[in-house]
Amino acid sequence: MPNDTDLTAALERGHIGMNFAFVGHQMAYHTPMSTAERLNPRSVQHMGDQILPLLRDFAQAEDLDRSAGDMVFADLFGQYFIAYSASVGWVLAIFAVGGLFAMVGTGIARRAIDGRDVARGLCGGIALLLGIATVLVFAQRLVALLLRDIASPYAVLGQFWWLLSASLLLGFGTGALLVAAVARDRRGLLALAIGVAAAGALAALLGDFSFVPLALGLAAGLSALAAAARPSALPGWLAGAALPVGIAALLFQFFLPNGAHALIWPLLLLLPALALALFAPRRAGSPAALIAAALPAALIAGLMARTGYDFFVMIGAALPVVLAPFILLTVLALLPLIWALRGLGRAGALLVIAGLALCAAAGINGRTPSAASPELVELFHVTDADDGSSLWMSGKLDKSGWVRAALAQDGGKPTLRSIAPLSKDAHWVAKAESTPFVPPRLAVAATPDGKAWRLGVRAGNANGGRYMRLFFRPSVDLTGLRLMERPVPGTLKAGAWSQLIFHASGDEEVHLSLSADRPGTMEVRMAEVLDRPPATESRAPALPPHVVPYRRAGDGVIVTRRTMNW
Repeated sequence: MPNDTDLTAALERGHIGMNFAFVGHQMAYHTPMSTAERLNPRSVQHMGDQILPLLRDFAQAEDLDRSAGDMVFADLFGQYFIAYSASVGWVLAIFAVGGLFAMVGTGIARRAIDGRDVARGLCGGIALLLGIATVLVFAQRLVALLLRDIASPYAVLGQFWWLLSASLLLGFGTGALLVAAVARDRRGLLALAIGVAAAGALAALLGDFSFVPLALGLAAGLSALAAAARPSALPGWLAGAALPVGIAALLFQFFLPNGAHALIWPLLLLLPALALALFAPRRAGSPAALIAAALPAALIAGLMARTGYDFFVMIGAALPVVLAPFILLTVLALLPLIWALRGLGRAGALLVIAGLALCAAAGINGRTPSAASPELVELFHVTDADDGSSLWMSGKLDKSGWVRAALAQDGGKPTLRSIAPLSKDAHWVAKAESTPFVPPRLAVAATPDGKAWRLGVRAGNANGGRYMRLFFRPSVDLTGLRLMERPVPGTLKAGAWSQLIFHASGDEEVHLSLSADRPGTMEVRMAEVLDRPPATESRAPALPPHVVPYRRAGDGVIVTRRTMNW
């Protein structure tokens, strides 16, 4: 997962731990919507069901077992917990990957399949993955563009079900188009390749330019042309399309053994259908053969649906491309059943059109705040302790106009400008009435230390601030940082702003020191952050329906600065 949790600090210090959390309804995170009424009691109970046995195990153990080694933890359809040792994972990987390559090699040696079909199938597996990924990236960037001027950073997350449905339609529609082009309609192959490449190019241009979708689209188009350049038979093409999965499973087993089961299990289930296609092609249409192909396909589809949904809940609304590998594996599992279907290309085109329509609907729907997906706004007050001036600030304007009106409550005109180093992003700011405050305490000093210098900074809240933020911009690299006499890793780079946040500092003075090996200067800024607006009567308009404050809303920030020369 890309985010930090409360366990991160322990993991960074080499401690082993288990992290328990539940996800879903991310619109409520860090907002006033995060209430007991919105908490799912079943999720709390589920967490307790997992944690209580673990605590009992720890409490009753004489010592912690350190002999088991790494384990693979997984679930089956979200219902059954499965755990086995890393060595068992290697056995499964060898059986799955070895079985795949052995069958392909044997099929080529016995002339049961054509090596050129296998090569085209390998390109086809790559084309499926890249093509699905390209279309999903296009969908993501299209929705993000439609919601670009919405104040809420969670606006996309609020369209969860629209985006999940659209992603599935687009992914399976793209897969169906490619399979149809290979199996029956090579006349539409060039149009498909151009379409995928165009989707990548358009995605690259939506919003800020990105080279990633452009490269994905071009690679997908070229792979699609190679996959269907000549007519192919199902057995060889399926065998080739499964090879990238086998290679990826082996790489996962080497570099991410605890997660390799996500590919190894589906690959194991693919082997029976592949064996039937390779070594008993004449029986492929019999009822027994269809059952042999349909049963593993249903199991793979179930596994991919469960795992893909979990991944989509975690990160898919903002990054739907996470579904691409799960859709690819499902399409490969269904390949023996859909290869000869007439009308597959038309069905794929309809799915893609429907998916794009849902993306547009998600973007349009997300522009109208609702109780379930409200507009999130912020307004905070910043005072400069050095000259006594004050400003109202906000990260974004909202559609209702509340932020603009609130910024102008003291007669100022909102303008967009940089507020570095408080934030890397430009903010809307407007003049505010000055308010009573006590200047935060900030003192800097430099003392010689042999041929070097030791720099000292002391800071203290003076207004009951909840935390302080310290910013440093030195003219030379600084090392040897110590905070409250404790060493802190890292270097403060010359010419760049570095930040240190000290939480729950109260009135205690915070002190830190650094080392410089040559003369220089350093700008130091301190921001005392309060959990309350300034001591002045607010003239901000009342919040309209479905607009709620979040993040720094209502905060008061008092900033002071010093410059150190040595």
